[in-house]
Amino acid sequence: MHARERGNKEESFVVLLATCDPQISEELNRALQRKNVEILTFDNAKDMLFAIAENRINLIVFDPDISELKGLGILSVIKKFRPGTRVIAMGENLSFETQRALANEGVLYQIPKPMSPGQISQVVETVVEKLYHHG
Repeated sequence: MHARERGNKEESFVVLLATCDPQISEELNRALQRKNVEILTFDNAKDMLFAIAENRINLIVFDPDISELKGLGILSVIKKFRPGTRVIAMGENLSFETQRALANEGVLYQIPKPMSPGQISQVVETVVEKLYHHG
């Protein structure tokens, strides 16, 4: 687990990032650092779920493939802990059925991979900007 603390937890916008891709993690940390966002980064589902249960999270960006609960199983668990938390899912196998299931689970945005870390960062930055200033 990697956590970067920024200011008062009550006032900060918290993004939980769950990915095994170090390039995506580095790019999002670099991009969101400029926006004064607290970032909790995980590369496994167990630690990610503990963090979701124990912290106030504003946005979750996750790759379902990090999970032992491959696919949508992890999203069901997340939604039980934090039903109102916004979620962005990124994955390589976003078939029509998977996309529909993610939408039915309330996923805000779906990022198909492969996509460059910079492109993923732009999507997440846009969502953070909208939620942080309007949410």
